[in-house]
Amino acid sequence: MKPISWVGVALLIAGIVILSGKISYTSDSESVAVGPVELVTKRKSAIPPAVGGVLLIGGAALLIMGARKR
Repeated sequence: MKPISWVGVALLIAGIVILSGKISYTSDSESVAVGPVELVTKRKSAIPPAVGGVLLIGGAALLIMGARKR
């Protein structure tokens, strides 16, 4: 299997995982410090499904390109 095919498989797997909604990230948005106490707002967000779709299409394209003979 060519290296480009391995990259295609990795992108396909990443796209499937993102579309299933299993990956999210946390970001800190606002911070307020009052004396020794600090309040931080954490926001949990999911990666947009469009990113998963793009990874699926790109992975499929690389897999097809790697399977073609020269």
